[in-house]
Amino acid sequence: MGFDVTYADFSAEPARLANAKVERQRTRSAGSHLALNAGGSVTLRFEVADPEDVEQATLTVTALVSKLGSSIGYAPMDVLLQGEPLVADLTVPGGGDLPQDNVLAVPGHLLKPGTNTLEIRTLGKARSMLWLYRITLDPVWERGRSERARTAEAARDSVFSYRTERRLAHSSSSSWQSAPRLLFHLDRDERSLPAQLGWRTADGAESAISFQSDMSGFHGCYRTADGTAYEYQGRLGDRRPFSQETENLSASTLHRFHTEEAGAAAGTRPTSCGCWSTTVRRHPSSGSTGVTSGAIRVWRCCTPPPPTSR
Repeated sequence: MGFDVTYADFSAEPARLANAKVERQRTRSAGSHLALNAGGSVTLRFEVADPEDVEQATLTVTALVSKLGSSIGYAPMDVLLQGEPLVADLTVPGGGDLPQDNVLAVPGHLLKPGTNTLEIRTLGKARSMLWLYRITLDPVWERGRSERARTAEAARDSVFSYRTERRLAHSSSSSWQSAPRLLFHLDRDERSLPAQLGWRTADGAESAISFQSDMSGFHGCYRTADGTAYEYQGRLGDRRPFSQETENLSASTLHRFHTEEAGAAAGTRPTSCGCWSTTVRRHPSSGSTGVTSGAIRVWRCCTPPPPTSR
Protein backbone atom coordinates (compact mmCIF):
# COMPACT_ATOMS: atom_id res chain seq x y z
CA MET A 1 0.00 0.00 0.00
CA GLY A 2 1.42 3.37 -1.03
CA PHE A 3 -0.36 5.48 1.61
CA ASP A 4 -3.23 5.28 4.07
CA VAL A 5 -6.70 6.80 3.87
CA THR A 6 -6.11 10.54 3.51
CA TYR A 7 -8.64 13.31 3.98
CA ALA A 8 -9.35 16.67 5.58
CA ASP A 9 -13.01 17.40 6.33
CA PHE A 10 -13.67 21.04 7.17
CA SER A 11 -17.39 20.61 7.87
CA ALA A 12 -16.54 20.08 11.56
CA GLU A 13 -14.61 22.16 14.06
CA PRO A 14 -11.95 21.02 14.60
CA ALA A 15 -11.57 19.50 11.17
CA ARG A 16 -11.75 15.72 10.84
CA LEU A 17 -8.36 14.53 9.60
CA ALA A 18 -6.88 11.21 8.48
CA ASN A 19 -3.17 10.92 7.57
CA ALA A 20 -3.10 14.70 7.43
CA LYS A 21 -1.83 17.77 9.25
CA VAL A 22 -3.24 21.12 8.14
CA GLU A 23 -1.82 24.63 8.19
CA ARG A 24 -3.94 27.65 7.25
CA GLN A 25 -3.31 31.24 6.24
CA ARG A 26 -5.92 33.97 5.66
CA THR A 27 -8.79 31.59 6.31
CA ARG A 28 -11.63 31.30 8.81
CA SER A 29 -13.89 28.48 9.87
CA ALA A 30 -17.46 29.05 8.70
CA GLY A 31 -19.42 26.11 10.07
CA SER A 32 -19.66 23.77 7.12
CA HIS A 33 -16.44 24.91 5.39
CA LEU A 34 -13.29 26.97 5.46
CA ALA A 35 -13.53 30.40 3.85
CA LEU A 36 -10.33 31.48 2.08
CA ASN A 37 -9.74 35.17 1.43
CA ALA A 38 -7.70 36.44 -1.52
CA GLY A 39 -4.19 35.08 -1.05
CA GLY A 40 -5.38 32.52 1.49
CA SER A 41 -4.01 29.00 1.57
CA VAL A 42 -4.48 25.56 3.11
CA THR A 43 -1.43 23.27 3.33
CA LEU A 44 -1.97 19.58 3.94
CA ARG A 45 0.97 17.38 4.90
CA PHE A 46 0.49 13.63 4.51
CA GLU A 47 2.67 10.53 4.75
CA VAL A 48 3.49 8.12 1.92
CA ALA A 49 5.06 4.75 2.76
CA ASP A 50 6.06 3.59 -0.71
CA PRO A 51 5.40 5.80 -3.77
CA GLU A 52 6.51 2.97 -6.07
CA ASP A 53 3.16 1.33 -5.34
CA VAL A 54 1.26 4.37 -6.66
CA GLU A 55 1.34 4.91 -10.41
CA GLN A 56 -1.20 7.71 -10.11
CA ALA A 57 -3.37 9.18 -7.36
CA THR A 58 -6.79 10.83 -7.47
CA LEU A 59 -7.18 14.13 -5.64
CA THR A 60 -10.67 15.52 -5.00
CA VAL A 61 -11.09 19.10 -3.78
CA THR A 62 -14.69 19.92 -2.86
CA ALA A 63 -15.27 23.66 -2.97
CA LEU A 64 -17.36 26.53 -4.27
CA VAL A 65 -16.75 30.18 -5.09
CA SER A 66 -18.96 32.48 -3.02
CA LYS A 67 -21.24 34.83 -4.91
CA LEU A 68 -20.92 38.57 -5.24
CA GLY A 69 -24.48 39.47 -4.31
CA SER A 70 -26.61 37.79 -6.97
CA SER A 71 -23.69 37.59 -9.40
CA ILE A 72 -21.14 34.82 -9.90
CA GLY A 73 -18.08 35.29 -7.72
CA TYR A 74 -14.42 35.10 -8.67
CA ALA A 75 -11.82 33.24 -6.63
CA PRO A 76 -9.44 31.19 -8.82
CA MET A 77 -7.17 28.71 -7.10
CA ASP A 78 -3.86 26.95 -7.59
CA VAL A 79 -3.25 23.39 -6.42
CA LEU A 80 0.37 22.34 -5.85
CA LEU A 81 2.09 19.15 -4.73
CA GLN A 82 5.67 19.47 -3.47
CA GLY A 83 5.54 22.97 -4.94
CA GLU A 84 4.74 21.64 -8.43
CA PRO A 85 1.44 22.91 -9.90
CA LEU A 86 -1.22 20.28 -10.53
CA VAL A 87 -3.53 23.01 -11.79
CA ALA A 88 -3.21 26.78 -11.95
CA ASP A 89 -5.79 29.57 -12.04
CA LEU A 90 -8.67 27.11 -11.77
CA THR A 91 -12.19 28.49 -11.39
CA VAL A 92 -14.53 26.14 -9.54
CA PRO A 93 -17.67 25.63 -11.66
CA GLY A 94 -21.25 25.75 -10.45
CA GLY A 95 -21.93 29.45 -10.02
CA GLY A 96 -21.65 29.35 -6.22
CA ASP A 97 -24.90 27.50 -5.56
CA LEU A 98 -23.56 24.10 -4.45
CA PRO A 99 -20.14 22.66 -3.59
CA GLN A 100 -18.44 21.00 -6.56
CA ASP A 101 -16.04 18.04 -6.62
CA ASN A 102 -12.91 19.08 -8.54
CA VAL A 103 -11.11 15.85 -9.44
CA LEU A 104 -7.42 16.00 -10.39
CA ALA A 105 -4.93 13.33 -11.47
CA VAL A 106 -1.72 13.28 -9.43
CA PRO A 107 1.28 11.74 -11.26
CA GLY A 108 2.90 9.08 -9.10
CA HIS A 109 6.39 10.48 -9.66
CA LEU A 110 5.46 13.59 -7.66
CA LEU A 111 4.98 11.50 -4.52
CA LYS A 112 7.96 10.79 -2.29
CA PRO A 113 8.61 8.56 0.73
CA GLY A 114 7.80 10.28 4.00
CA THR A 115 6.05 13.63 4.33
CA ASN A 116 4.42 15.11 1.22
CA THR A 117 3.01 18.63 0.92
CA LEU A 118 -0.23 19.59 -0.84
CA GLU A 119 -1.17 23.26 -1.04
CA ILE A 120 -4.43 24.88 -2.15
CA ARG A 121 -4.33 28.65 -2.44
CA THR A 122 -6.50 31.42 -3.77
CA LEU A 123 -4.97 34.03 -6.00
CA GLY A 124 -4.51 37.60 -4.85
CA LYS A 125 -6.83 38.80 -7.61
CA ALA A 126 -9.83 36.98 -6.08
CA ARG A 127 -12.87 39.24 -5.59
CA SER A 128 -14.94 36.82 -3.52
CA MET A 129 -14.10 33.87 -1.30
CA LEU A 130 -13.21 30.25 -1.91
CA TRP A 131 -15.22 27.94 0.34
CA LEU A 132 -13.29 24.73 0.93
CA TYR A 133 -15.33 21.77 2.21
CA ARG A 134 -13.02 18.77 2.04
CA ILE A 135 -9.96 17.19 0.43
CA THR A 136 -9.49 13.48 -0.27
CA LEU A 137 -6.56 11.65 -1.85
CA ASP A 138 -6.48 8.01 -3.01
CA PRO A 139 -4.39 5.70 -5.17
CA VAL A 140 -6.08 5.61 -8.57
CA TRP A 141 -7.20 1.98 -8.23
CA GLU A 142 -8.72 2.70 -4.81
CA ARG A 143 -10.54 5.90 -5.65
CA GLY A 144 -13.35 6.73 -3.29
CA ARG A 145 -11.65 4.92 -0.39
CA SER A 146 -11.02 8.06 1.66
CA GLU A 147 -14.49 9.49 1.04
CA ARG A 148 -16.06 6.27 2.30
CA ALA A 149 -13.89 6.38 5.40
CA ARG A 150 -14.71 10.05 5.97
CA THR A 151 -18.43 9.43 5.64
CA ALA A 152 -18.30 6.47 8.02
CA GLU A 153 -16.47 8.55 10.62
CA ALA A 154 -18.89 11.47 10.25
CA ALA A 155 -21.88 9.13 10.58
CA ARG A 156 -20.93 8.23 14.15
CA ASP A 157 -22.69 11.45 15.19
CA SER A 158 -26.16 10.27 14.23
CA VAL A 159 -28.41 12.66 16.20
CA PHE A 160 -29.18 15.83 14.25
CA SER A 161 -30.90 19.02 15.34
CA TYR A 162 -31.80 21.75 12.82
CA ARG A 163 -33.08 25.29 13.15
CA THR A 164 -35.78 25.53 10.49
CA GLU A 165 -37.70 28.12 8.49
CA ARG A 166 -40.59 28.07 6.06
CA ARG A 167 -41.95 30.51 3.52
CA LEU A 168 -44.88 30.39 1.13
CA ALA A 169 -43.86 28.79 -2.16
CA HIS A 170 -44.25 30.54 -5.52
CA SER A 171 -44.56 33.96 -3.88
CA SER A 172 -41.97 36.64 -4.53
CA SER A 173 -43.19 38.71 -1.57
CA SER A 174 -43.13 36.00 1.11
CA SER A 175 -40.41 35.98 3.75
CA TRP A 176 -38.85 33.21 5.80
CA GLN A 177 -40.57 32.50 9.12
CA SER A 178 -39.20 30.46 11.99
CA ALA A 179 -40.53 26.90 12.20
CA PRO A 180 -40.25 24.18 14.86
CA ARG A 181 -36.90 22.56 15.46
CA LEU A 182 -36.25 19.34 13.52
CA LEU A 183 -34.66 16.63 15.66
CA PHE A 184 -34.01 13.07 14.50
CA HIS A 185 -31.75 10.09 15.02
CA LEU A 186 -30.85 7.69 12.22
CA ASP A 187 -29.08 4.43 12.78
CA ARG A 188 -27.76 1.80 10.44
CA ASP A 189 -25.27 -1.04 10.85
CA GLU A 190 -23.40 0.27 7.81
CA ARG A 191 -22.44 3.83 8.74
CA SER A 192 -23.51 6.28 6.05
CA LEU A 193 -25.21 9.65 5.82
CA PRO A 194 -28.77 10.24 4.62
CA ALA A 195 -29.50 11.95 1.32
CA GLN A 196 -33.23 12.57 1.65
CA LEU A 197 -35.92 12.32 4.30
CA GLY A 198 -39.69 12.49 3.98
CA TRP A 199 -42.61 12.05 6.38
CA ARG A 200 -46.37 12.60 6.74
CA THR A 201 -48.13 13.59 9.96
CA ALA A 202 -51.54 12.45 11.18
CA ASP A 203 -53.20 15.71 10.13
CA GLY A 204 -52.18 15.09 6.50
CA ALA A 205 -49.26 17.55 6.31
CA GLU A 206 -46.24 16.28 4.39
CA SER A 207 -42.56 17.20 4.33
CA ALA A 208 -39.70 16.15 2.03
CA ILE A 209 -36.14 17.40 2.35
CA SER A 210 -32.72 16.87 0.76
CA PHE A 211 -29.54 17.33 2.78
CA GLN A 212 -26.29 18.97 1.83
CA SER A 213 -23.56 16.37 1.53
CA ASP A 214 -21.93 17.53 4.78
CA MET A 215 -25.31 17.60 6.61
CA SER A 216 -24.85 21.31 7.45
CA GLY A 217 -28.28 22.16 6.06
CA PHE A 218 -31.25 20.99 4.06
CA HIS A 219 -33.80 22.36 1.63
CA GLY A 220 -37.16 20.95 0.66
CA CYS A 221 -40.90 21.46 0.81
CA TYR A 222 -43.68 21.37 3.38
CA ARG A 223 -47.31 20.98 2.34
CA THR A 224 -50.25 21.44 4.68
CA ALA A 225 -53.28 19.16 4.66
CA ASP A 226 -55.20 21.68 2.52
CA GLY A 227 -52.46 21.64 -0.13
CA THR A 228 -50.73 24.95 0.67
CA ALA A 229 -47.05 24.58 -0.26
CA TYR A 230 -44.08 26.10 1.55
CA GLU A 231 -40.36 26.12 0.95
CA TYR A 232 -38.64 24.49 3.89
CA GLN A 233 -35.01 24.88 4.94
CA GLY A 234 -32.82 24.24 7.93
CA ARG A 235 -29.34 24.86 9.30
CA LEU A 236 -27.56 22.39 11.54
CA GLY A 237 -27.66 23.52 15.15
CA ASP A 238 -26.28 20.47 16.94
CA ARG A 239 -24.97 17.02 16.15
CA ARG A 240 -23.93 14.30 18.56
CA PRO A 241 -23.61 10.54 19.00
CA PHE A 242 -26.68 8.61 20.11
CA SER A 243 -26.86 7.94 23.85
CA GLN A 244 -29.41 7.20 26.55
CA GLU A 245 -29.84 10.96 26.93
CA THR A 246 -31.10 11.38 23.38
CA GLU A 247 -34.71 10.94 24.43
CA ASN A 248 -34.33 13.91 26.78
CA LEU A 249 -33.38 16.31 23.97
CA SER A 250 -37.04 16.90 23.14
CA ALA A 251 -40.18 17.17 25.24
CA SER A 252 -42.14 15.55 22.43
CA THR A 253 -42.84 11.83 22.17
CA LEU A 254 -40.06 9.75 20.69
CA HIS A 255 -41.36 7.64 17.79
CA ARG A 256 -39.54 4.44 16.85
CA PHE A 257 -39.79 2.74 13.47
CA HIS A 258 -38.71 -0.54 11.96
CA THR A 259 -37.89 -0.44 8.27
CA GLU A 260 -37.88 -2.78 5.33
CA GLU A 261 -34.97 -2.86 2.92
CA ALA A 262 -35.02 -4.43 -0.51
CA GLY A 263 -32.05 -5.57 -2.57
CA ALA A 264 -31.30 -5.59 -6.26
CA ALA A 265 -33.40 -8.68 -6.89
CA ALA A 266 -36.49 -6.75 -5.82
CA GLY A 267 -35.78 -4.01 -8.30
CA THR A 268 -34.73 -1.24 -5.91
CA ARG A 269 -32.12 1.26 -6.98
CA PRO A 270 -28.74 1.57 -5.24
CA THR A 271 -27.70 5.02 -4.04
CA SER A 272 -24.39 6.61 -4.91
CA CYS A 273 -22.71 5.20 -1.78
CA GLY A 274 -23.74 1.65 -2.61
CA CYS A 275 -26.53 1.33 -0.02
CA TRP A 276 -30.17 0.66 -0.86
CA SER A 277 -33.25 2.83 -0.69
CA THR A 278 -35.56 1.95 2.18
CA THR A 279 -39.20 2.41 3.10
CA VAL A 280 -40.04 3.25 6.70
CA ARG A 281 -42.91 1.40 8.40
CA ARG A 282 -44.37 2.27 11.80
CA HIS A 283 -43.38 -0.10 14.58
CA PRO A 284 -46.49 -2.04 15.69
CA SER A 285 -45.75 -1.28 19.34
CA SER A 286 -45.57 2.45 18.77
CA GLY A 287 -49.29 2.85 19.39
CA SER A 288 -51.05 5.95 18.16
CA THR A 289 -48.51 8.50 16.97
CA GLY A 290 -48.69 11.76 15.10
CA VAL A 291 -46.33 10.53 12.40
CA THR A 292 -48.11 8.07 10.16
CA SER A 293 -45.47 7.23 7.57
CA GLY A 294 -42.15 8.21 6.12
CA ALA A 295 -39.54 7.35 3.56
CA ILE A 296 -35.80 7.67 3.72
CA ARG A 297 -32.90 6.89 1.44
CA VAL A 298 -29.83 5.02 2.68
CA TRP A 299 -30.96 4.43 6.27
CA ARG A 300 -32.61 1.42 7.84
CA CYS A 301 -33.94 2.91 11.08
CA CYS A 302 -35.11 6.36 11.97
CA THR A 303 -36.85 8.48 14.53
CA PRO A 304 -38.89 10.98 12.51
CA PRO A 305 -39.48 14.50 13.78
CA PRO A 306 -42.42 14.96 16.11
CA PRO A 307 -45.33 16.80 14.49
CA THR A 308 -46.01 19.16 17.44
CA SER A 309 -47.02 22.52 15.86
CA ARG A 310 -47.49 21.21 12.34
